[in-house]
Amino acid sequence: MVKALAYLPLKSFMSMKMNIVLGLIVSVLFSQALHAETQLNASVDRSKIYEMDTLNLTVEGDIDVDFSFGGLMNFGLNQTEKPDTSGIERDFEILDTQQSYNMQSINGQSRAKVLWRYTLAPRQAGILEIPPIKFKDAQTKALQVTVIEGTAPKNSSEPPSVFLEVETDKTEAYVQEQIIYTLRLYTQGLINGELSEPSSPDAIIEPFGEQKKYYRMAFNRRYEVVERQYLIFPQKSGQLEIAQQEFQGVTIKQGRRTRIRDMSESIQMTIKAPPTSFSGKTWLPATSLFINEEWQGDPSSVKVGDSLSRKIVLSSLGLLGSALPPATMNESRYFKLYTDKPEIETVQHESGAQATRVDSFAIVALKEGEIQLDEVRIPWWDIVNDVERVATIPASKLNIVRNPDIALNTQSPANAQQTQSLTSQTEPLNMAAKEQTSEQADSVQTEPLNSHLWQTLSAIIFAVWLLSCWYFYRKISELKVHLNARPFPKPTTEFDEKRLYDEAVKSVKAADKNLMQAIFSWLESFDDLRPSLYQSINLQSVKYINGDLYQQLSNYEALLYRGNKSGSEFDFQSLLRTLKQFRQEKLKALENEASGPQQMLKKRRLEPFYQ
Repeated sequence: MVKALAYLPLKSFMSMKMNIVLGLIVSVLFSQALHAETQLNASVDRSKIYEMDTLNLTVEGDIDVDFSFGGLMNFGLNQTEKPDTSGIERDFEILDTQQSYNMQSINGQSRAKVLWRYTLAPRQAGILEIPPIKFKDAQTKALQVTVIEGTAPKNSSEPPSVFLEVETDKTEAYVQEQIIYTLRLYTQGLINGELSEPSSPDAIIEPFGEQKKYYRMAFNRRYEVVERQYLIFPQKSGQLEIAQQEFQGVTIKQGRRTRIRDMSESIQMTIKAPPTSFSGKTWLPATSLFINEEWQGDPSSVKVGDSLSRKIVLSSLGLLGSALPPATMNESRYFKLYTDKPEIETVQHESGAQATRVDSFAIVALKEGEIQLDEVRIPWWDIVNDVERVATIPASKLNIVRNPDIALNTQSPANAQQTQSLTSQTEPLNMAAKEQTSEQADSVQTEPLNSHLWQTLSAIIFAVWLLSCWYFYRKISELKVHLNARPFPKPTTEFDEKRLYDEAVKSVKAADKNLMQAIFSWLESFDDLRPSLYQSINLQSVKYINGDLYQQLSNYEALLYRGNKSGSEFDFQSLLRTLKQFRQEKLKALENEASGPQQMLKKRRLEPFYQ
């Protein structure tokens, strides 16, 4: 009984003691809830910098922390909060922001110290102000920074971590003359960065070559160099300015990541207008320029109906391909000219841009003759010697000769028979004239030279002979013209025309490359189409064939000489329909002409000449 009574008070005493301890801990935790105000301080590492330098701004905050379990868990939200720095961006650009913090408890009071570090770049020179920075219920004092225009002088005592260098290959140039612009970036311990590119509204600027990397000594230190080159072609005279180039990056400095930047010098150049003495139509300032021609085929002897190609190649150094003018070729009624799309190319050369322009011409010979091709002249300006020069292709001749194959097809048996008949009729007249001339000559030789009578008679006889010769010549010419005006009978039979038509249709269906010749051979079976048939297609003489057939043959011919040898873009079915329709109309017209009484009468009158 005593033991039980003794035990109960002890247990109650321990419980009471535990409650007191827990109560003291809870009271301490709640009593440590801090209500002091947040404190902020701001400082800069330098109060005087150059315009191209960067500035480190540090903002230190002394912040109350709730030491309760919930407060500790929610402190992660506090570290994501940032001070209000909107006022800074008026005069400075914020390049980088870093944040760090630590917590400490002194005499039971818990506080957190947070550091915000900003890398600032001034936007202009002068005395700039960093306005007060606010965070919660606290703010910093305003700070002033003196910014000196330009960049800090570079010397070996304080070598820079990064700097830019620019140069050009000339200080003045003509309009559209090539300028090589070189930009170099010197760095140490560079992690990453961005480098601007030159631009100007008054010039065409193109990258030149690949980016280069190498090492070079500067300020008694070894730098890694990144080099880029650009080609600049000014478009107007006057002063050309290439603005400063800027670099921003991150480097390792004294074991810490540091934001860095630098800006190059601007480039000022004098651009001259083209000289008034220049005689060309297109201004071409270049280091060198050449022109030459290439023939596929022999221009000194090309047959009627054949084709050949001519290429005029213009190459230059110091110009873009888009600046090279087109070459031209004079047209003629002796040939048909097709112009292909020019081939323009610009490649990299150690001296700059190397450009080539190729103008191609396809020539189809229409009729025989000798054609004078004009000289090709390209004036250009030699920028090395500052003088005008002219690249030329000398004038040449294109000789088109008769095509035996076409000549044989265009001469009909009736024409040959007519020629033979005319020859046989004029032969007796020529013999009589020769005999009369011989008799007169003998009579003159037998008479004394001093006889006036015989001289007079000889003159009269000679005059009569001349008149008779003139009379017979006129009659023969009239007869020849009269015969040429008469229609001659068809040299081929209906069977021959059908066979040639079937061959032409077969060639069209097979898209044969010789289908034009097959169609011409068929058309030549009609007497009224025979004269100069091959030339009539190209000379657009629609009196021989109708418009639809001419148009389709011309389209196929143009497609063929533009390089589409297979004719895959041509509608062969439409050509077949046109051929069929044309043949039906032609045969019907010939049938009507042959049945007329006047045509039969003309045929009977001409029978002695072709029998």
